[in-house]
Amino acid sequence: MRLPDHPPTLRERGILTVAAQKDPNLRQAIRERCRRDPAFFINFACWTFDPRKENPHIPFILYPYQIDLIHWLEERLVQKEDGVIDKSRDMGVSWVIMAWLLWHWLFDESFQALIGSRSEYQVDNRLIDSHFGRLEYLIQRLPSFLKPQKFSFRQHRHHMKLVNPENGAAIKGEASHGNFGRQGRFNVVFFDELAFWDKERQFAAWRSASEATRTRIAVSTPNGAENLFYQLVHEGKTPHLRIHWSLHPEKDEEWYEKQRQRLTDVELAAEVDISYHAADSELVYPEWQDVVFTEVSYCPSWPLYVSWDFGFDTSCCIWWQRDLETGRVVCLDAVERKGVTIDWFVPFFTGEIPPDRLHLYTVEDRAKVEAHRGWGHAVHFGDPAGGNRHVGTGLSVLDVLRNHGIYVYTNKQARDFVTRRHMTAMGLRETVCNIADGPVSARIVDERMRAARKGKDGKPLHDVTSHIRSAVEYFFVNVPPFRRRERPQAARRLMRYDVLFGVR
Repeated sequence: MRLPDHPPTLRERGILTVAAQKDPNLRQAIRERCRRDPAFFINFACWTFDPRKENPHIPFILYPYQIDLIHWLEERLVQKEDGVIDKSRDMGVSWVIMAWLLWHWLFDESFQALIGSRSEYQVDNRLIDSHFGRLEYLIQRLPSFLKPQKFSFRQHRHHMKLVNPENGAAIKGEASHGNFGRQGRFNVVFFDELAFWDKERQFAAWRSASEATRTRIAVSTPNGAENLFYQLVHEGKTPHLRIHWSLHPEKDEEWYEKQRQRLTDVELAAEVDISYHAADSELVYPEWQDVVFTEVSYCPSWPLYVSWDFGFDTSCCIWWQRDLETGRVVCLDAVERKGVTIDWFVPFFTGEIPPDRLHLYTVEDRAKVEAHRGWGHAVHFGDPAGGNRHVGTGLSVLDVLRNHGIYVYTNKQARDFVTRRHMTAMGLRETVCNIADGPVSARIVDERMRAARKGKDGKPLHDVTSHIRSAVEYFFVNVPPFRRRERPQAARRLMRYDVLFGVR
């Protein structure tokens, strides 16, 4: 049987696999062809795993851009030079690189490779989502005549180490650290998601690995512009390959629109469009720039919400409503005050200021209390830390508000900033901000959100913007998902017997 001149298609793979089971000469010819051509090897012998599919075990048939990636990797190795790859996410790059390393491990005597990632768990956790887990999966599904003789997982598959007993080849792994790659000599060192390593460790590891190999391959999606990976891509000294989502045959504008709906603008720009500056924006919420700003009044037929942030010196609350027809969220009103106890806010919900405390409220405060007098009851959300009790009184902020009939719900599962930021950025896409000139206005929310900035560690700076920004986040991590009042009619297929009953 004649082998195809190109990497086999899925149909050709099936025919070759069946024929090889009966013909030892064909098996020898396939093995020789696999030894000479990594793309042929992958298309004939490898599998990939995708748990999102109904059948997650998928024959590995390379797309054209993935074949180009293999040729590019081979060129770097032959030329003994470094390379850097920036990519959109979910392009199968890690699987291709693991299969390429496995090909060298099988067919190159004494081949040595090092795989590095920012954590040991990502290098080898004994599961398929780690690099050594992928290698193990690939070996398990190889045809027996392509596996090394006398190879056993018990003897030759160790934690972060894979040895070929037939030719002495080995693939090792390390987590990121300053001496990364220094203890050994390698044909190639692979840096996985280098942009997300600690910034200092990026430089130290890249530098130390230069003593261990002539070919360092760095792969990552963007993570801002202040790191080594950005420099490697843009300085022009290191051979560079970009793998954009548009190269994928199964990804089109319809697919892109779906990603736009499910990802934040920053995530879409960095992880899909390979944008470096969107990921490194100094703004905490660049999505706020796309909020609709207009004059909006309180609507009695819409649900009313209030979100709180409780600070040591400053507290604030924001009123929100949701349009039940469109699902849009309205940022309606806000109050922020420094140097007052939490019960100072109570009159904005009761509509009454105690006579003995009237002096604590400005003319603008009194006008706002009066404007709120006819509003309905609100659902309140806030910081879980509000439940901490004061040493002197034995009461928490939530206890004080509860004594005035204000019950604040908290989401203890959303205390970390990453979760809060993601849910807030998604919610801001359908948000309207009230910028009226009267007593009911959310202008202060607009001012604070526009001014909120990140520090060098990527986390929000604690400054005058912090309380309003946090209150916005506590709303979006708590508000129930939108459900339309009237559900659309389900599509119904017209059956033949329907004509008997006059249905057309």
